[in-house]
Amino acid sequence: MSAGQILVNPASNVASSEQIPWGLVWEGIELKVLRVGEGSGTYTLMTRLAPGVVLPKHRHFGDVHGYTLTGTWGYKEYDWEAGPGDYVYEPPNSTHTLYVREDSPEPAVIVFVIDKGMVILGDNDEILTIEDAWTITEIYRNALAHQGFPFPSILA
Repeated sequence: MSAGQILVNPASNVASSEQIPWGLVWEGIELKVLRVGEGSGTYTLMTRLAPGVVLPKHRHFGDVHGYTLTGTWGYKEYDWEAGPGDYVYEPPNSTHTLYVREDSPEPAVIVFVIDKGMVILGDNDEILTIEDAWTITEIYRNALAHQGFPFPSILA
């Protein structure tokens, strides 16, 4: 950058979680899309997973950061469980099956920052679908429309 170039300071935003509705995408599985990075492939979700929920096995393309707000959850492939206040880091190519304990007294609410998306795998590790910033936004948009909620303007 030369001395004559002007640095532009882009505006920061606040996404009030209360103004972003939960989208019911499947029984016991709700999410809020909090942010989709323009062109970066990174997206931020808040998930609310009911006790007993098991998500499909999946493999991440990039880093994932998770922060647990409530509930207890883990991955079938590991011997740890995360609870309120726990931070989880998942490296690229990590493959796992997320579950929420049946005896959890409350849903697991987790904020995930996902880079580049993931593949959803079948019982024999075959690729069923790809989830990325674009597809998760469409899933969320459709869930809200089905519930009669508008898509949040901060995400449009």
